[in-house]
Amino acid sequence: DDCSAGSYANHTSTGCYKCKAGRYSNASAPSCTDCGTGKYSTTGSSYCEECTSGKYAKEKGTDACSKCATGSAQFHGDGTSCVACGSGQYSPINGSVICLDCQTGTYAANVGQGTCSACPAGTYSSTMGAASCTPCPVGGFCASVGAASLSMTFTQCPAGTYNPDRGSNSSDDCRACPEGKANPVPGSESAVVCKPCLPGSFAASAETESCTLCPAGKFTSTPGNTACNDCTPGYLCVEGASAPQPCRRGTHANLTVLSLIGFL
Repeated sequence: DDCSAGSYANHTSTGCYKCKAGRYSNASAPSCTDCGTGKYSTTGSSYCEECTSGKYAKEKGTDACSKCATGSAQFHGDGTSCVACGSGQYSPINGSVICLDCQTGTYAANVGQGTCSACPAGTYSSTMGAASCTPCPVGGFCASVGAASLSMTFTQCPAGTYNPDRGSNSSDDCRACPEGKANPVPGSESAVVCKPCLPGSFAASAETESCTLCPAGKFTSTPGNTACNDCTPGYLCVEGASAPQPCRRGTHANLTVLSLIGFL
């Protein structure tokens, strides 16, 4: 008798035999045929099934389709292979049918990734599907990890400092204006904002927001001073003086103490 579909006749013996898994046959077929790539079959099959989404069969004669590995996916393809997720995407489980976009605050620099990485400190990502993170702008620093927007992480460098570099992640990256100079503007980007103290003022320490006026009895006649000079004996130095002034006729100054007699 002719064998039914899914079986074949062994000419060395009587009877029909079921096709092995991974093969199939039509009715009255003298032998079984391997399933093609992208397909599979179970024992005694009369046809081969296509691999479902998320699975593939790379070789002929497959009895089961394999799941796509993490970092890849297969959806309505020919079932012969999986497609690696592109940069900015990921697939976290075996057998994925689609690749997912990385969430804001994360990125995937390479293809075929199973997970996205958090943006490191000094960067942020405000877009879905990012292949890289955006460096923190100049004038401040970004200390947070996995920041999904600039506003979530950016901190301006304080007055008295500046930062010309992108991608900074710590307040240590803010550079101090040197002694004798000051900067009243937070978030400054360049050393040019550090202005020398005007004559009559000084900045004794670095990272100064504003210069201090010389106290009465002292003066500075040049810019960029870190300290004030004692007033010349017999001369008058008021607060913020840039040069000693002669006392009016009939008055005198007691050295630098400026205990004025008859001045007022």
